[in-house]
Amino acid sequence: MKHRKKILLTTIVLGAASVLSCTSESPEPDRLAVGGFSGLGAATDVAHAKGFFTAEGIRFEFDSVDSSEELMTNLIEGRYDIIQTNADNIIAWTEGQGADGTPHDFVMVLGGYRGREPMELVVAGDIRSVDDLRGKVLAVDAVHTGYAPMLVYMLRQEGLVWKEDYELESVGGGPMRAQSLKAGRTTGGLVELDEELEALGFHVLMSSSDYIAEYARGVTAARRDWAEANADLLVRYIRAMVRSINWLLDPANRAEAVGIIMAADRVDAAEARLRYEEAVDPVHGFVADAELRPAGIEQILKIREVMGAMSAPLPPPEKYIEDRYYRSAMQSLDR
Repeated sequence: MKHRKKILLTTIVLGAASVLSCTSESPEPDRLAVGGFSGLGAATDVAHAKGFFTAEGIRFEFDSVDSSEELMTNLIEGRYDIIQTNADNIIAWTEGQGADGTPHDFVMVLGGYRGREPMELVVAGDIRSVDDLRGKVLAVDAVHTGYAPMLVYMLRQEGLVWKEDYELESVGGGPMRAQSLKAGRTTGGLVELDEELEALGFHVLMSSSDYIAEYARGVTAARRDWAEANADLLVRYIRAMVRSINWLLDPANRAEAVGIIMAADRVDAAEARLRYEEAVDPVHGFVADAELRPAGIEQILKIREVMGAMSAPLPPPEKYIEDRYYRSAMQSLDR
């Protein structure tokens, strides 16, 4: 794995905000290696600033990846203890549909965001309708995982069939997909329409929120064997994140939350307010108590069925969930 900068957020002190402080007699905190694309953003910022990780004796280390394959491979090989990702990756690699073609015993242990996933299909200027995508190549992270199944599902609702009407090309995460569009290697992809893309004539053709009501994203997952061997650490992590998300969702904490985001992300007040509003948005923001919602997993299973990766009868969402750590965390939350 290539060198990358580790984000040791526990070393950041954000003002005096803290719920508990380690004394000189406190034991060394337990390291928790976490992988993801961008993490849980504002919730992680709050967990550090309010001392929720410190209170649970956790040294949280987050590492950002460029692709789903890198993320899942690092989890398999033990470089990460847990990952934060969308449920599609967990389902695909559990079923042996990941890049290595091998079934793995992964479990989702904590939820993240709610409702509709606001992903937009950004396309070149000469694409004015879905029919114009016939014969084109679209950029995705990985062809069979990540958000590729979502894109296939959206286009299928409009009559286009993958491999018959268009092709997918695996290029990596969001920034790499955007670069593929800018370089003209692909015609479109699920990316953020930034100023540079817009200046080149790219525009939004479709939004996933018009096609998908529920989508499990920002979930926390682990290898089952690691979870069983580190149950206490996992329960403490879940408690810290539930406290953080619930604190963030409390409107009374808005001003302080914006200040925390400004300091942690080094952004101005306007950008911090935008990130805060996205985090608490009632349609696609955080779920109260970070609860795993089966409906979001069921939707992904249906999407994978449309893609041809799974067939009926579809397995129940519970196949991919291990909720005993969550239940233990919630039962001990106020202790």
